[in-house]
Amino acid sequence: MNIGRLTRFAVVAVGIAVPTGCCKSKSTDDKGATDDKGSTTTRGGSVDPKTAALLATLGKAVGCPSTTAGHRDFCIATDGWAGGTVGELPVGNQVFGGLVIPVVNGKTPNPANDIKPAMLVMRGDASARFGKIITPTPDSPEEAKGIAAFVFNVSTVFKGRTAQAEVASDLYDYAVGQAAKASYSLTKGTTGWMLASKTPTEIRHVGTHWVAIEQDPAGRGIYVNVLTDKLVRK
Repeated sequence: MNIGRLTRFAVVAVGIAVPTGCCKSKSTDDKGATDDKGSTTTRGGSVDPKTAALLATLGKAVGCPSTTAGHRDFCIATDGWAGGTVGELPVGNQVFGGLVIPVVNGKTPNPANDIKPAMLVMRGDASARFGKIITPTPDSPEEAKGIAAFVFNVSTVFKGRTAQAEVASDLYDYAVGQAAKASYSLTKGTTGWMLASKTPTEIRHVGTHWVAIEQDPAGRGIYVNVLTDKLVRK
């Protein structure tokens, strides 16, 4: 399995040991940045105007608020981010799974083409935590099926159709292995967790789900992740 993104979406990485021959990875948040300067992420507070405007653009593209739109998964972010809370992240090696869409370069997002799978992988304890966000891409038809199933399954959780999302064993084990290697500091703010990656990220608990907003370091926009901790290894 290959893990990559172009700046974020050309190719990204997806997490107990990595199965032999399963995957190779590249940092998921490497969007051509060399440091974490220039972040507009709001630490522990309200939504900054730029992020609010970009979320409004995404909401319009998806059709939020809605209980019927095909890509209403992202209404969790557009409608819930401002009221999100810090929440309590679990300790140990952890994997949250979901979907990500870019809102960048002044373009209106195209949900039919722009949505990718996403995983938030984490490690640590109460004294220190680390994480990163990764996006898996397949190296074989079999892996492609597993990732397609993952996207479908997490979407059913976001839409309230199922309580848990099944994840193919090789993908799940790979993600957990990536969690063990996570190196970006993850600290608790007032209303969100701050992930000090190359794309500075705030993670908030929104309802029963999680939302992570990554700030493009070049100021081109944001990457919106909707995530669930309700994953089951298949």
